[in-house]
Amino acid sequence: MDLFVSILTEVTAPVIVLMGVGFILNKRLKLHLPSLNAFLIQASLPAFMVYAFANSKVSFGDIGFVVWYTVAQFFVLAAIGWGAGLLFRAPRHALGFLALAAAFPNSGNFAIPLVGLAFGKSVQIHQVMIMTTHAVLIFTAGVAILARNAAAADGAPWWKALFQTPILPAVALGLVLKIFAVPLPVMVEFPLKLLGSAFIPIALFLLGATLADIRWRTGLGLLSLSLSLRMLAAPVLTWLSLIPFDIDPTMRNVLIVSASAPIGAMLAILSHEYRSNQELTAGSVFLSTMLSPLVATVAIYLVRLL
Repeated sequence: MDLFVSILTEVTAPVIVLMGVGFILNKRLKLHLPSLNAFLIQASLPAFMVYAFANSKVSFGDIGFVVWYTVAQFFVLAAIGWGAGLLFRAPRHALGFLALAAAFPNSGNFAIPLVGLAFGKSVQIHQVMIMTTHAVLIFTAGVAILARNAAAADGAPWWKALFQTPILPAVALGLVLKIFAVPLPVMVEFPLKLLGSAFIPIALFLLGATLADIRWRTGLGLLSLSLSLRMLAAPVLTWLSLIPFDIDPTMRNVLIVSASAPIGAMLAILSHEYRSNQELTAGSVFLSTMLSPLVATVAIYLVRLL
C-alpha cells in the first residue's frame, strides 16, 4: 500500500494537478488553445527531441527494438479493436474508430511526462521514439482508416501533415548529432534545454485545457468498449507479448506503462477533420484521459512488483 500511495502522490498527482490547472483556467479565461498548441508542436517539442537524442546514452539497438515493436503493437491492437467491434456487432462506421482507439495512445503529452516521473528522465528517449512512431502511423495507416468514412474537410492529402510540423526533422537532427557525437555549443544547447524543459508542463496544461473544450453526447456501449480496449486490453496484451523478449526491465516497464495511456487526442482532431465518429471519439478521449491517472498508477504499481 505504501508503494501505491507513493506512486499516486509522486508520479500521477503532478500529472493531475497540471491537467487540472489547464482545465480550470480554460473554463474561466477561454484560452487561445491553437497558440499554445503551435508553441508546443513547433518549438518546445522539437527542442525537447533534439536535446534528448543528442544527449542520450541509449544504444541504437534499444531504439530499433522500440520502433519495430511499436509498429507491430499498433497493427495487432488495431486488428483486435476491429475484431472486437465485429464481435460486439458495432455499427460498421465505428469499426475504424475502435481499431484506432485500441492502437493509438496519447504517447506524447501524457506518456512522456509520466514515464519521466515514473522511471527517470534518462529513459524518456524511449517514449520519444514511441511517440514519433505513433505520429507516423496515425498520419498514414490511421488517416487511411478514417478516410474510408469521409473525405477530408479541406481535401488536403494526408501525407502533407507529416511535413507540416518540425517533429520528424527534429528526430532526424537529433539522431545525426548522436551518431556522429557532435557536441552542441552552449549558445545552442542551453536554449534547446530551456525550450525542451517547457514541454512537459505545457503539454499537460494543454491536455487539461483541451478537455475543457470537448463537447459530446453519445451512447455508453461503444464508449465502454473503446475504453476497455485502450485502458485494459492494450497494457495487458503488451505485457504478455513482451514476456518472450530478453530486454532491459526498465524498457519493458516503459512499454507497458505507455500502453496504458489514454486514447490519443490527435484522434479527436483527425476524426473532426474527416467527419468520422466525432462525438464518439471526443467522448472516448475525454473519459479515457479522466481515467488515465488511476490506470497509470495501477500500471506503474504492477510493473514495479514484477
